Amino acid sequence: MLSFDDTSIQLRGFGPSDQSEEFKITYDAPLTEAKEFRPTLMALLAKAREAKA
Repeated sequence: MLSFDDTSIQLRGFGPSDQSEEFKITYDAPLTEAKEFRPTLMALLAKAREAKA
């Protein structure tokens, strides 16, 4: 599950079937523009891929 708000983006339930993992990236300023949101989301997905490998 992917969720986000003004201060963080979270990816939950990404892991082996018997273990749920959570990855979270927080930031100081609100993400108000898509150009800021996409790089943060891509970094989060990269972290999740590394952990799964």
